Amino acid sequence: MGANARVFIFDYDAYTREVVPLFLDMLMTGNTPDWLQPFIQYRRREITLSAGTDLWRNCDYLEPDLAWRGSYDLEPVSDWGWAQRGCQSASCPERGHCPLHLDRPDEYPYDLFEMFRAMVSIKCLGEDQFVGRSRTVSDYREVLSKFGLSQFDPLYRLLAHLGKRALVVGYKWQYDEGINGWLDPAETCELAERLAMMDLPMYEASFVAMNGFYGPDPEYPFLYERYGLGRYHCPGYTVEELRLSFVRTVATMAVSHKKGILWGLDLLPAEFYLNPMNA
Repeated sequence: MGANARVFIFDYDAYTREVVPLFLDMLMTGNTPDWLQPFIQYRRREITLSAGTDLWRNCDYLEPDLAWRGSYDLEPVSDWGWAQRGCQSASCPERGHCPLHLDRPDEYPYDLFEMFRAMVSIKCLGEDQFVGRSRTVSDYREVLSKFGLSQFDPLYRLLAHLGKRALVVGYKWQYDEGINGWLDPAETCELAERLAMMDLPMYEASFVAMNGFYGPDPEYPFLYERYGLGRYHCPGYTVEELRLSFVRTVATMAVSHKKGILWGLDLLPAEFYLNPMNA
């Protein structure tokens, strides 16, 4: 069991220009986009989204880009279910029918969030780097502490947003799967600059260079020889320091293309949603 954690180059401009308005329109109209119909039909079950929720006008639980308006830190949220993540506002005029509110009869808006992840995957995600099995940004707390950074250092804030912005809209049921969070281009630039000042592995900013650290596990070399299964390793650095350097490197490459970054676990590729029979 577990999920592959990856850091993606993220087109934040496409996200705010295309995905967010479409998501809000789905809440208002209950209509799903035509280009997702192949995936909906592939699932062989009816997907019904209720209409009439004006999230843009009335919601104060989320930011305009659908980011969670909560308390950001690097504490893990793996055991948080929908009861901890859903909106509990007693005054919101949308609470009787908004799918994000805990007063709604449905326990969890699975279909809606699956649509959201599909839209993000198709419209916004570029190349990605594997950063561990079932890993989250919370796993970097020891590294930051080792370098003497306090919890008030801006790096904590940036990583926390990368790990929790999608806590309401983006996560799956729990266990951190789905979209965890993202950074816009300016935040991505700041993250890359701050991580570049830390004593982390340095190498060419490329996916080829990062994957060059993958090789045989000394304890189980036959797994690599037979099945290509090994581990990431960099002499003189811990595996978490190496993985954090991967975040820096993806951020550096994203900045060069004026993009942001996104952290996700077991996100399906765009091809799966557009051509599910061939994915």
